[in-house]
Amino acid sequence: MSKERLVLRHGGQQRIPGVLVSVGWVGVLDDGSPGAEIGIASPVGRTVEAVAGGGAIDVPGAGTLHVRDVLLGRPGERGRIAREWEPS
Repeated sequence: MSKERLVLRHGGQQRIPGVLVSVGWVGVLDDGSPGAEIGIASPVGRTVEAVAGGGAIDVPGAGTLHVRDVLLGRPGERGRIAREWEPS
């Protein structure tokens, strides 16, 4: 797994070699846990998933995005995710 751990804010985008990651929203999921809607675009296709902290999104042909933590923002602040990328 990559040693690179980065934080990505709500509304932000980040390019990882071969993949573009964006965070559409950060909030509370239906089960009550903090989560984020994460979009991933790769040469293979696009996906948008709601993920809680500790979850992961597999990107065929590229790797896996691990969501280590979801941090809800205070009023007037944007929430953010702590993520780690594991290339395939």
